[in-house]
Amino acid sequence: MIILRLLVLLLTTVCTSELAYAQAALCVSEYLNARKADRILGIAAADAEQLVSKVAQSIGLTRTVMVLPCTYIEKAHAWPGNEEVPEGEYIIYNPTWVREIIGKDEVQAVALFGHELGHFLNGDFTVRKGIPRQQQELDADQFAGCAVARMSNDLSKLENLLSRLRQENDMHYPNRLTSLDRAKAGFKACGGIEVKKCRLPQHGIEGWGAETPKSGSSNWRGGGGSQPGYCAEYQAQLRQEHPEAMEINTLSSSETTRDVCAPFRCIQYQYFCSVIVKSKPVFREMESANCP
Repeated sequence: MIILRLLVLLLTTVCTSELAYAQAALCVSEYLNARKADRILGIAAADAEQLVSKVAQSIGLTRTVMVLPCTYIEKAHAWPGNEEVPEGEYIIYNPTWVREIIGKDEVQAVALFGHELGHFLNGDFTVRKGIPRQQQELDADQFAGCAVARMSNDLSKLENLLSRLRQENDMHYPNRLTSLDRAKAGFKACGGIEVKKCRLPQHGIEGWGAETPKSGSSNWRGGGGSQPGYCAEYQAQLRQEHPEAMEINTLSSSETTRDVCAPFRCIQYQYFCSVIVKSKPVFREMESANCP
């Protein structure tokens, strides 16, 4: 009962001041039912608690942080409580918003909760509460980068998350590039190794920079030849003329005939071949330690 009352007080506080007790009770009921059924609401409550505990340890925060899902708030917030609840450290998140933003991607969840934990570790609700909001958010982004480095070393997913969350003209948050730079600084400071992406031949071919159609025809020939035989001959000729070509593929072939000694049968053949000459390969872009 004590825990239930705490949850009611907490959720009533973080929702609007006009929120009726019945609505707060509904939020608590949804939370308890979700835990009982072990449903995944963006990220399951039990999973969120476990993940936040791991992230907190990774960035040096050993205090207990309570994690609560609530559908009556927006996004995710760090919160220190107020006079209506015991003083503590809470992360309250909207499970629908989390699901829409990160799905089931654990690396992005680490970044998201690492950011919120950074507010506590930085003392944003105590010794630094007078610091401008944008500066607090920027410093928390640095902790998000640190948490990702400690737990996954996947910078690309951290960048993906911040690129979607940060806007260019937001009075409460730093702009996208500033957030990314600070998060990268935190990532590197905590031992993260940035694996670059590049296009190398060993990654395989994604496409072609040039695809040129060509066609050729043989001279008149006696029996013994064939369309595939002439196409192979034509491709060999093109390879000499276009040494830069990486691939030559046959598109179509045909033949025509004539009788050169009627009324006797002296049949000759002329072959036609159409091909596509592919050059300037575009290699796949992939992460690799061999990238320059």
